[in-house]
Amino acid sequence: MTMRSRQISSPCCLGIIESAANLSLSGRIYWTVATPPGDLTLPALARSLSEHRRRDQVFLLPPEAGDWFRLSFAIDGARHALAFQYVWAVSVAARERSSPNPTDLLLWWLRAAMPRQCARDLRRMRRALSAVDRRFSWHGQ
Repeated sequence: MTMRSRQISSPCCLGIIESAANLSLSGRIYWTVATPPGDLTLPALARSLSEHRRRDQVFLLPPEAGDWFRLSFAIDGARHALAFQYVWAVSVAARERSSPNPTDLLLWWLRAAMPRQCARDLRRMRRALSAVDRRFSWHGQ
């Protein structure tokens, strides 16, 4: 029995990177990968993202965030672009109780930047994001 690859393809990685760039530009959210001071829990990172955005400061995404999803990416930069967008989705879900859960919100956002051939990768991402939702238990934080 062969194992299915959990690698996200190049076209889909480009879609992830493009959607992160669009979010950054449209939301005036500046971010980089670096170790932030203090609490590194997902709820704390989501609050930090909101606070840094309000102050026009650079949000620091911890390097280990790229490993949250246990996926591999054909283009390495996509791992942190996905993590940044996931923190944003958690931030929105925490602020607006009527919003969908972070996984549904993020997948809705990503679909706009993904070519049709990414349907399988989007399913992989849904499974990985749902596992992160359960692991971090962001609900009600």
